[in-house]
Amino acid sequence: MEYYEFNAVNPKNKNSGGNKFILLKNIALGAMLVSLMFIGTLMSWKNEGVPTGITVFYNILIILLVEVPLFGLFLLFKKLAKKYFEYDYFILGNTLKIVKIFNKSSRKSVLELPLSDVERLGIYLSDNYSKMVVSSTPVKSFACNIESPFYLYISASDERDGRVIYVLEYDLMFVSALRKALKRETAFDKDLLLVMRKEQKSANAVDAADKNGHESALPSDKEEKQ
Repeated sequence: MEYYEFNAVNPKNKNSGGNKFILLKNIALGAMLVSLMFIGTLMSWKNEGVPTGITVFYNILIILLVEVPLFGLFLLFKKLAKKYFEYDYFILGNTLKIVKIFNKSSRKSVLELPLSDVERLGIYLSDNYSKMVVSSTPVKSFACNIESPFYLYISASDERDGRVIYVLEYDLMFVSALRKALKRETAFDKDLLLVMRKEQKSANAVDAADKNGHESALPSDKEEKQ
């Protein structure tokens, strides 16, 4: 069974920025609970002879001035924390699985695509992509690196929508593994294959240079005898 794993890294996660929003979200939630406890304390005032109207007035005041703003902050920090995410792409035999990772802590499976449903693969927003896709075609993005020079698109058949476009991060090793698992060369756009060949050629040249540099650094037979 073919297996490959690729982590699509989000540059936003370098400094763990999402953790501060999680902390602020938890602080807002804690403050909400404290203010609710204070409201419960005020409710006991009526047992001490304080008029009910005054108790209700202070409770409403706390809700409007404390609870509502804190709840708004809680929702805001929760939304901001969700922006710090990345993806894991898995090739598991005949299935492409994608898992979304929030703040390097929680994980959620977002796609399990049978490779038999894949129709075409290519460079997102390329000429080939524009010719194939119509405006009504659903596009689902599983890319998170805005610094990427380009993205990969996968066109797949879908029972409900007819065709769905999935947008992923491009990685030579990942696409090569996908190519091996798919076993359909005709499914790949020519411009994508050209990019892969150029990148593989450059990688081979770098490996050869590193190998030659390593060999030249080793002592020769003559030097060893001396």
